[in-house]
Amino acid sequence: MTGRVKDHSYGRSGIRIFAAVTDGPGTELTREISATVRLSGGLGAVFESGDNSDLLPTSSMDVAVSTLFQEFMDASLEAFAEALVRHFASSCPASLCCEVNLAENRWGQLAVGSKALPHLFGTSPSAALVAHARSNGAGNPVVWGGRRGLEFCKTTGTSFGGFLRDRFTEAMESPDRLVRGQLEVLWEYGDVAGSTYEKTGDQVFECVTEALAASSANSVQNLLYRTGAAVLDDCPAIGNVRLAYRSPDVTVTDPTRFGSTPRGRVLSVSPSPAHDLAVLVQREG
Repeated sequence: MTGRVKDHSYGRSGIRIFAAVTDGPGTELTREISATVRLSGGLGAVFESGDNSDLLPTSSMDVAVSTLFQEFMDASLEAFAEALVRHFASSCPASLCCEVNLAENRWGQLAVGSKALPHLFGTSPSAALVAHARSNGAGNPVVWGGRRGLEFCKTTGTSFGGFLRDRFTEAMESPDRLVRGQLEVLWEYGDVAGSTYEKTGDQVFECVTEALAASSANSVQNLLYRTGAAVLDDCPAIGNVRLAYRSPDVTVTDPTRFGSTPRGRVLSVSPSPAHDLAVLVQREG
């Protein structure tokens, strides 16, 4: 062959990690980071002769990002980027250049008024407003309100165990797991005048966030039901409430496999396939 490699690069894009720091009182926080790692130059033999002796597998990059973040959970994004560049440059010394790009989606603790809710975090506490009205031509229209697009994380209080298994089941039981996803809440108004829709809707959403934070549950399904039931208990003007939950697929990184001491839980996040759950809780009587 007469052709020579003029330029080349390889790496990993779309690395997403979600971390919950829970290693002591007053230190709880959540962070979500997207990473791209790119190595270039110095690896022409990999392309030309198939000699992989200087080639670091791209799958190692995912593991390195999620594991090394244990040491940088409360550090700046810049400090973490610098540490990653140093790691990959030393791990793949034949490469001439290493680039790491990070982006962080800021999360904050959810609150009702001035009251912070323990163990519950989100990206958009207000979420998007939605409304639906339906009339069959007789009587008053049926009116629904809601919030869509609330990204939330519940760091403790939800277990998962005792579930059905078939020959393809790999899921592990967990006495306390992190729940992270997007929530849509819709509620049917009862005898509510139009001028009080906003006030009632705000009351419902406050109840939803408080219940998410306070409820202990045996599954996400159980958590959604308990949240809906709390709305009906606290908001007599609401007849039905529907909660829909969507969660990306996640893999928990075990830092002890690589000699690192865990400070919290770091998840590798994949947007698909996703987990979809929905429940309609109806007022009895």
